[in-house]
Amino acid sequence: VRAVREGQRQSMLGVAEAAANGRHLLAHAPTGLGKTVSTLAPLVQYALAHEKRVFFLTSKQSQHKIAVDTLKAIRQKANVPFVVSDVIGKQDMCPRKEARDLYPKRFSEFCRREQVSKQCEYWENANTPAIKLLKIRPHHVEELVVVATEQTTCPHQAALDLAAQAHVVVCDYNYFFSDMRANMQER
Repeated sequence: VRAVREGQRQSMLGVAEAAANGRHLLAHAPTGLGKTVSTLAPLVQYALAHEKRVFFLTSKQSQHKIAVDTLKAIRQKANVPFVVSDVIGKQDMCPRKEARDLYPKRFSEFCRREQVSKQCEYWENANTPAIKLLKIRPHHVEELVVVATEQTTCPHQAALDLAAQAHVVVCDYNYFFSDMRANMQER
């Protein structure tokens, strides 16, 4: 466990103040400062104290791992349980072979058809057992897919349902600007 550096301390104070006052914070900091932990630690603390939800938005899936690793470390160090959902696109989370073989538009049609015709065993099974397991600790999206698949439930739907209960949602920008945000706004 590393000590908090001065630049991180200043950043954390700025984030905490912005959250407490309902303000925006625009910060510029060099690589290696610890922007992810300096942002997430005070926001998670604020969210837990005020029954809010943190959305950590990324432009790349590779950035999800950094965020989830940071959340795992925060949770372990603070010894405070909080729920994290890591969400990417449905096709990328689908355990079916067809997901890898179809173009995105075709996959969307395939998935919808399989749901309507009740031909997708993952979609047909309740995801409550998977969600229970996923709430135990933060999972990277790859781990979430494994847990949901082992429970024979749709990983994407499990991630969305978990997100509705989560304190922190790690997702790509496009999810924030979709109906996901509207469905979870009031927390």
